Amino acid sequence: QKLNETGATVAGDSTAVIGNAAVFSKGVGNDYLNLGSALLTGGSWSVALWFRLDSQGEDSPLWSQTSMLNTYQILRVTTSNKIRCSVNGETNVSEYGTALSAATWYHAVMTYNGTAQTLFINSVQRDSDNATADYSADNMNLGFRTVLTGFNGRIDLAGAWNKVLSQDEI
Repeated sequence: QKLNETGATVAGDSTAVIGNAAVFSKGVGNDYLNLGSALLTGGSWSVALWFRLDSQGEDSPLWSQTSMLNTYQILRVTTSNKIRCSVNGETNVSEYGTALSAATWYHAVMTYNGTAQTLFINSVQRDSDNATADYSADNMNLGFRTVLTGFNGRIDLAGAWNKVLSQDEI
């Protein structure tokens, strides 16, 4: 299932769209898109999106799942400008070791097969680690972690699948 700009609940003031990309402005209003609950079900799934950072050096959540007690960042850019993924918080992390640049578009894909998570950047596998998912999600969000941590940039063509995408599909 792919997200279009009318397929999610807009929170904060993230109403700006440039081309087809949603624009997120970290700060007042903490822009994010609420995708609803339980998009990822079952033991295997994948998420994918195109993103562009408008600034560097910030904790920048791309895709997260929130429950009443926790927020798990499935995909995020760290303060050192590296992208990482995890299905269980910070216990098992897969990371692309090269720093990302601002104003450059990247394609990120994370797959999970029930026992391992794999991170792809620009269609190339960058890291893979054994991991067990540890969450019961109430909501999925683009550009949100907490009221103090948001994404500053653009996200486009986000999608979620209840299967592991093949290399050809990525």
